[in-house]
Amino acid sequence: MRILVATFTLLVVSGSMADESTIASLLREYLRAGGDAERAAIARRIAADAALDMKKMPTWLHTCGAHDPLDAGTRMLSVALENGESRTVHVRVPQAYDPKRPWPLIVGYHGTGGDGAEFIEFVSRMLGARADEFVIAAPTDYGQRVINQGGPPSTEHVEVLIALRKLCHIDNDRVYATGYSLGGHTVWTLALIHPDQFAACIPLAGSLVLPDTERYFPDFLPNARHTLVAAVWGAKDTTDVTFANQSPQGGIAGINRRLATECAKLNLRLLSHEYADKGHGGIAPPPEMLDQALAARRQHAPRELHHTFRNLAQAPSYWVEPRSWRGPSWGDNAEFKGTLRKDEDPRDALAREIRKRLGRIEASVDGQTITLRRKNVDDVVIWLGDDLVDWAAPVKINHMGKVVFDDGVAPDVELCLAQVTRTWDFDRLRWSGIIISGGKKPVVLHGADPLPPRRHAEDSKTDR
Repeated sequence: MRILVATFTLLVVSGSMADESTIASLLREYLRAGGDAERAAIARRIAADAALDMKKMPTWLHTCGAHDPLDAGTRMLSVALENGESRTVHVRVPQAYDPKRPWPLIVGYHGTGGDGAEFIEFVSRMLGARADEFVIAAPTDYGQRVINQGGPPSTEHVEVLIALRKLCHIDNDRVYATGYSLGGHTVWTLALIHPDQFAACIPLAGSLVLPDTERYFPDFLPNARHTLVAAVWGAKDTTDVTFANQSPQGGIAGINRRLATECAKLNLRLLSHEYADKGHGGIAPPPEMLDQALAARRQHAPRELHHTFRNLAQAPSYWVEPRSWRGPSWGDNAEFKGTLRKDEDPRDALAREIRKRLGRIEASVDGQTITLRRKNVDDVVIWLGDDLVDWAAPVKINHMGKVVFDDGVAPDVELCLAQVTRTWDFDRLRWSGIIISGGKKPVVLHGADPLPPRRHAEDSKTDR
């Protein structure tokens, strides 16, 4: 009965004659507030306002005036990263930029030896007359730090997105990633480790680089089930990454052909184009393919998730967020000492050892029942929005084959807005969260509870 009363109250008061502009003003204050205590007080005022309507919250966030005007042209943004480094991001603001409305964003990743400024020029030429429809951004000397690469785990790519959302008024359902060569490798991987951040990923003259490539396709490719990938390459791009000799895997062209075959088997959303007369240079999407990719929109709450990852920085996906590691891990310089089985290929033995160290989330929603299975992680947060559950009915959670939660859950304005300041995502709102831990009772998060740490780029700087 608790949840029914809470929801009924919310719906009744939303029909009153209260002034909705008050909420918009409060949201602007909230987003510009200087600390958690001030934000919490404003959130409570919003929750008590008679005009509150959950379904209108994204519109109010977009129209509250949270962003300042920006001059058209290219500027530099310095983003402070969690590891103490900073990343320089070049940002092209279109001529007609208006902070009163959200703009689609293209994030570009340059190739080896390139930089963000010149890659923005490349993307602008690729878009042609459409360039001024988008905010275009490109980091310089970004850290790849993805599946195949060592180094400490990093949330760099998400931190850059948050900084861009704070600087420019972004349509978060129309964020696109593209990259060339090394940038293409990076974009392929972003489609797998951060699929929930992008509407489409457009890798050019790049491929998915894994420790032993196709041996791991079945593990990682399903991560991108809900994100469009539009891959373009040249048939003559067959040398290895040093460009010194022929690749035993057929180079970028050979790997991409096998990728296309595997994606078809898995029924993934892959668009692909191979230029028969080109090698590594001169690659761009055919116009109709580019238009199709840039018309894609991000999904908010897929009903089924498969997410495999190497570390916690790569673990969040849509409405599931692991917060702690439990079990073996694939470290920077891991030595795998598995037993070689009779007549076994050593690469298969290595793959078996690596798979033991990968994290995995399998989650699905059927009506009000959420099913969750996990591997090598614990303290998993299930984030709830009105795109996932009906607040008027109990939510049941089946964890590892056992029902661990069956109760009503009330939407929480303070928690929703705390998530907004954590991500600056105005479009995919989460109104409640439930922590599922092995051997412990589930915990329903409330607005005053600490959220998983993530930088908001509050100390980012721009050359305004």
